[in-house]
Amino acid sequence: QGWMARYLNAVESNSYIPGVSVSANLAESFTGCGKASSIKSLAEYNLMEGMRAPNLIKKMYREDPIMGTAAEQTLETIQYLQSALTDGQRADLERGVQGYPDDWSSRELSRSLQTVAQLIKMDAGAKIINVDYGGWDTHERQANVFPNLVKGLSDSIGAFYNDIAAQKENVTVLVMSEFGRRLRANKSGGTDHGHGNFMMALGGKVNGGNM
Repeated sequence: QGWMARYLNAVESNSYIPGVSVSANLAESFTGCGKASSIKSLAEYNLMEGMRAPNLIKKMYREDPIMGTAAEQTLETIQYLQSALTDGQRADLERGVQGYPDDWSSRELSRSLQTVAQLIKMDAGAKIINVDYGGWDTHERQANVFPNLVKGLSDSIGAFYNDIAAQKENVTVLVMSEFGRRLRANKSGGTDHGHGNFMMALGGKVNGGNM
């Protein structure tokens, strides 16, 4: 089981989406949890076949106790989110919310955090949301890559925090890496995998300013 799955399995929630992975695939941290959903974009979280698809899916899995339940939950989640999403929110997600960076190094992270912000403002019941931001495995030419990644991370999280200003007392953002890096550079101008690591926390109830 992933650590986010263990958390969700330990807390009670009647929400359709207590756990969300903002990506095309469910994050491995949610492995072992049937309560998590993969939602890359709220505006596109729908069935491609339109109105006739739900009936076809229900018929297909009616006799399957496991897949039938999963299908019912998926259809209910789609219906709930699409009905809760206002026209203004849908337009914002499609064209991008003002204030978020849109350069190449942070565009994907920025769009993912806009989805997270909408889920929070919709009060959709999400207790834990995962967002990935790749490209940090800098074994070579780290000085050319790392500054842009850090700036993209900083600008995107800053815009996200401003976006959820009214809800920040109930939100904690954790930024962490899946692996550390060595302090000493290698011969390619990068750093190899190491054991040291760190975590950053941001939120209305975080007593920050310390290391």
